[in-house]
Amino acid sequence: FYGVDKLRFVKPVFIGDTIRVRKRVIELAPKDERRGVVAFETTVLNQHDVPVLVYQDRVLVKRQTERADA
Repeated sequence: FYGVDKLRFVKPVFIGDTIRVRKRVIELAPKDERRGVVAFETTVLNQHDVPVLVYQDRVLVKRQTERADA
């Protein structure tokens, strides 16, 4: 986990609500030869598909190595 930005609580969530998370990749950035940072736009929606929480998060991941036989 690399960080959270632009966190906004848009609407309240109540007991009994059903929520789901929608994530969209917004950026891929190399950190070094072995690692990179993936940035997501994340939206938490309630059962009426109304956003209740929105934020951008970043995750540090291991980069794929290129295959010689590709």
